[in-house]
Amino acid sequence: SVERGEDPRERALVAFGGAGGLLAGELVRSLGLRGALVPPEPGVLSALGMAGAPLTLRLAETLLEPLEPAGRKRLAEAFARLERQAREQLGREGSASSLRWIRELDLRYAGQGHSVRIVWRPGEERARFEAEHRRRNGFTEPDRPIELVCARLTAVLAPHDDAAANAAPAPPPTGTRSRAAPPAVGATRHGPVHERAALAPGDTLPGPAIVTEYSGTTVVPDGMVLRVLADGGLWIEERER
Repeated sequence: SVERGEDPRERALVAFGGAGGLLAGELVRSLGLRGALVPPEPGVLSALGMAGAPLTLRLAETLLEPLEPAGRKRLAEAFARLERQAREQLGREGSASSLRWIRELDLRYAGQGHSVRIVWRPGEERARFEAEHRRRNGFTEPDRPIELVCARLTAVLAPHDDAAANAAPAPPPTGTRSRAAPPAVGATRHGPVHERAALAPGDTLPGPAIVTEYSGTTVVPDGMVLRVLADGGLWIEERER
């Protein structure tokens, strides 16, 4: 980051994974970062992201014909075929009525070897193509025919909320349980062990301390402080900040 001109003192670390919180505080200190954020459910963050991501299907149909005079009609027919394919494939995953569509075109001047991609708006093909062509290449040729290369359709199906709704309830919090200090992360004094489920937004824990949960463990080194954010994230920084 320093080689790219980024000052670590202006950046924060996002610590996820089961062991991310173990090293977050020490990395903040050694790199001079603003702080570290440990998101909720850090050990399964990637899995939750995959489960909550929209389902996306990308389809394309090659055309290779002039835009004028009959190209626009062929274009509408191509998108209709692609939409039918998308509804058939994604209809098994959920309600096809909730699909969101992104329609794009690959266009080029006749005789060119490289195409330009634009978002399709019926009747605006030439204007959009030439605006993008000018932005990329610095010129346009208004009298030159335009060739349709490819019609592209992206169908996006919103994710189900069932995974979160059917998740097993967390065990009842028990608060501070004991005192410990893992030497592997440079702790010099014993501190309390807290369960994350027992913490509330606005809570502050001075280090040394440990926060445990099902999918990870967070260590607050001596001289640092942990604050619980409104969304449940844990923010670790030097105590004097």
